[in-house]
Amino acid sequence: MVTDRARRAALAASLLIALLHCSGTAVAQAGPPYLANDPDTPGNANWEINLGSMQTIARGVSAYQVPQIDLNFGIGDRIQLTYEIPYVFQKSSGQTGETGWGNAYPGIKWRFLDQGENGLHMSLFPQVAMQGLIIRGRWESPPTDRGICCRWKCRKRSGPSDLTWRSAISFRGMDRRSASWALSPAAP
Repeated sequence: MVTDRARRAALAASLLIALLHCSGTAVAQAGPPYLANDPDTPGNANWEINLGSMQTIARGVSAYQVPQIDLNFGIGDRIQLTYEIPYVFQKSSGQTGETGWGNAYPGIKWRFLDQGENGLHMSLFPQVAMQGLIIRGRWESPPTDRGICCRWKCRKRSGPSDLTWRSAISFRGMDRRSASWALSPAAP
């Protein structure tokens, strides 16, 4: 007689073997949504789907974005349509936790420079922040949480490593503006 515990163990082992077998056909590029995008696009009629998570903790407040969903579809070899959205769990001290979909970020990435495998790649990536946090069927974020962001990305591969430069300027509401820059060395 086979017990429930033995059945669950056999099922878990079978799923693990199936995942390991299928993972050989998967190809990963870029990084998790929002933070580590690269200048490349997935190619004509190809999908690139990234799932990630992010945790933010401050005094008296914690928020978790699980999952962060990043859907990308290639139109031609140099254009990518993007839709990013997180599911948010947030809790303030003394309050009950709330959950809901966060801000959505649709956008278009255009890779305007592609010098081949080891050459320089550059892209422009404008996105729109659409009003978010739906909690229990109602909008919770203020309208000023909407805005636009335009990122410029540059990547140069040198031997076994990559050097990626990212810069962005964001406009939120009518009078709030921010800019950011990042330089990221990486070894594939």
